[in-house]
Amino acid sequence: MPSPSLYETDLVNGGHTFFAIREVAQDDERPNPWDAYVRLHILVMEDNDIDSYLIADIAEGLNRSLQVDNTSIENLQGSFNEIKDYLEGKQGSDQIAYKMGDSGEVDIEQVLTYMDLLNLEQFPDRKKHPHTIFGKPKAVLDTFTKDLDENRGVFKRLVPHIHEILVLTDRIQQLASPKFPGKLKVSNTKKNNRVRSRNNKERQAHFAGGVINGHLHLGWLYPMVAAFRANISREAWQQGKLEWRVEPEELLKVTINEMVEIVLKENEDNKGKPAEVGRKEAAYRGCYSVIVMELAQRGILTS
Repeated sequence: MPSPSLYETDLVNGGHTFFAIREVAQDDERPNPWDAYVRLHILVMEDNDIDSYLIADIAEGLNRSLQVDNTSIENLQGSFNEIKDYLEGKQGSDQIAYKMGDSGEVDIEQVLTYMDLLNLEQFPDRKKHPHTIFGKPKAVLDTFTKDLDENRGVFKRLVPHIHEILVLTDRIQQLASPKFPGKLKVSNTKKNNRVRSRNNKERQAHFAGGVINGHLHLGWLYPMVAAFRANISREAWQQGKLEWRVEPEELLKVTINEMVEIVLKENEDNKGKPAEVGRKEAAYRGCYSVIVMELAQRGILTS
């Protein structure tokens, strides 16, 4: 048989196991020697032109005991091709994991969620906020694929600005993380569970460049990202485009302190449970109001 290196390979199933293996392999405290084994099921195909839909069917057929990874199937079907096209050559594009086994640190479902936080069709104003999608990546993926299937054009507005959105999420983290108490808990794990635990310091900002000095829980991050819905021109949106009223970086610098104060207060009110902050409306409503007030003071919003 020819060398496996001659073949293009895809991990179509077993991604959770693969990530678990990588996590242990990178752990300095793993047993030595490390005598773990895992069963592999390798299927070699001679025809390089095999239909991607057949690969998706094979993956689903092999998956007898666990749910098929939906993002891997959607990737094989080309659902993320437009996102890949707009990110091609952009900083951090190699850090997005589109399927099980990809080495990127940012899952495609996370990218879709960032976009959905700015979805004016679902969350048009101060009366409806995206706390409803926190912790629901499958629901976000379903919204994305339904939008594609029905040609609604919601994500068509957002995808051309995908890199801007990813840069914005990095910049929020860069500016906000130093303002969060370093010992604040971000998880219930025994180690590295604080904002600035050893492993959480100087995290790479893949899309904006530079580093993020601390780990912000998504429950804290989402309300601040979602607040920028107020900065999207409604007139342009109705014409099928996304246009910012004010450059996001300029707006972020003058509102970040107030938004951090709101998020920290909500974290305190929810007994230090950041996931609860992400699930409840209050932080989203407060951060959104900060952006609205700044735009109103500039005379950009009149109501």
